[in-house]
Amino acid sequence: MTDFLYTDARWTEHFVEVNDPHKEGHHVRFYFERPWVDLTKEECFELCVKHKNESFNLLVAVQDKLREKNT
Repeated sequence: MTDFLYTDARWTEHFVEVNDPHKEGHHVRFYFERPWVDLTKEECFELCVKHKNESFNLLVAVQDKLREKNT
C-alpha cells in the first residue's frame, strides 16, 4: 500500500481534494461525474432491521446499496 491511501481528504459535492504525496503543500482534485447519492434514513433503517446484530453483513449491504445508487 502507498501513503497516498492514508492522506486526509476534503470532500465536496463535486470533487474530493487530497494532499499530493509527491509535492509538499500541493493538492490534487478528483472531480465526480455526478453528485454522490447518500442513503435515506428509511433505507438505513431497512438495512439495520434486515441485518440485525450482523455488523459485517450490514457493512457489506450498505456498500452494495451505495454502489447500486451511484453507478
